Amino acid sequence: MSCHSLRPDQFVPGVSGAGKPTPLDASSAAYVGDGGLCASAAALSKWLRLVLAAAPNTKASRLARPNQLADGTQVPYGFGLSTREFLGHRMVWHGGNVDSHSTMIAFLPDEDIGLVILTSKGFIWLTELMPALIGDAAPARAATTGRPLSGRFEDGLFGFDVTPEGETMRVKIDLIDTLLFVPGGPREYIAEKLPATFRIRLPADGSRDYFEFDWAKSAPTRDA
Repeated sequence: MSCHSLRPDQFVPGVSGAGKPTPLDASSAAYVGDGGLCASAAALSKWLRLVLAAAPNTKASRLARPNQLADGTQVPYGFGLSTREFLGHRMVWHGGNVDSHSTMIAFLPDEDIGLVILTSKGFIWLTELMPALIGDAAPARAATTGRPLSGRFEDGLFGFDVTPEGETMRVKIDLIDTLLFVPGGPREYIAEKLPATFRIRLPADGSRDYFEFDWAKSAPTRDA
């Protein structure tokens, strides 16, 4: 039986962060996987190897290849998968969250590591598990150079309302959450509660016109 033909009551119910059962959405559209990709962790692991580890220049490899917009801008996203670095490692990945279910698939080509994580234990930023899985330490609070930013920033996908609080920054990120960013090194800030997942880098030239967010994603200023 395919995922598309299952009733909502046939899916694994979610569990909230407080340990309480979370009802599923009445529509099965949320559970069949974007693009129809729906499988167990074992099956997704095989898919990951076939697609994300595909030889360069094959049709399958296009999913994991950075793309270019019509105006020539390079974007860290393939045909459906993010291609950004993670803690200095090249990584192709995608995650998702719905009704207390969280998922993530990832492939690190240089290390030949593939990961599939599926959980019904609440809305979880599974990238926080990645440092331990790849043998690295998560970023930690450290001294910084440069004063915090202030104002409204946008990157075409997210909006950022940045309010400085001493040497830290409280950042309201559209569609995500309001997070406190603390110094994480020279011209760098990390989310206090999600240091492996969210990071802000200030320009090396001291410019206040933009910053880099979420694995080197540029966020130009609209109103600073």
